[in-house]
Amino acid sequence: MYKDDKQIRLNLNENPHGPFPSAVRAVKSHVSISNRYDWSIIDRLITEIGKQEQVKSKNVLLGPGSTSIIDDLCQVFAKGGGEFITPTPSYSLWHAAALRSGLVKVEVPLNSQKSLCLENIFAKITPKTKFIYICNPNNPTGTSCDTVVLKKFIKKVTQCKNIFIVVDEAYIQFTKEKSLANLAKTNKKLIVLKTFSKFYGLAGTRVGYACCT
Repeated sequence: MYKDDKQIRLNLNENPHGPFPSAVRAVKSHVSISNRYDWSIIDRLITEIGKQEQVKSKNVLLGPGSTSIIDDLCQVFAKGGGEFITPTPSYSLWHAAALRSGLVKVEVPLNSQKSLCLENIFAKITPKTKFIYICNPNNPTGTSCDTVVLKKFIKKVTQCKNIFIVVDEAYIQFTKEKSLANLAKTNKKLIVLKTFSKFYGLAGTRVGYACCT
């Protein structure tokens, strides 16, 4: 147990400042009914997330952290076997679940600037490819991909290839890049992952979500 709640643990990318005071007040005001399965609160949360991401409520999938959602996606994508493409180094805690599901990992090294090389990723696509994972900004390098360039890549891949693209935006609020979440309401092959763990400092509450169709 960590006694110092202000300790910075670089290997976990936690927000050392803690949650917003308003979030703390909200948790305290509802803890007395935490023994209940209050689905109405979940519905309200989904509705508010939809408003923020400019998608409909039906496009929001909640999970106990976004990593859990990736694990679930791997189970879906693994049907019939296949491959997944991932940059390296990048966020990899979900790889074990993908490999257990029978998927084969195809790694694409970052370029000399420690950034994603989308051309090299595209070149690795084969008939066996089930999905491409992109963490933007990337973990652990902190480098980000230009929104316009990434949108063009997504359009190119999803229009000519029968594969999905999973964009992990756990750290998007720390950059000037715009979220691609609202694109998921029209692009059925795009899944955008978001989390309350980083920017909002709520890692312990285990709330993540995906925007998808």
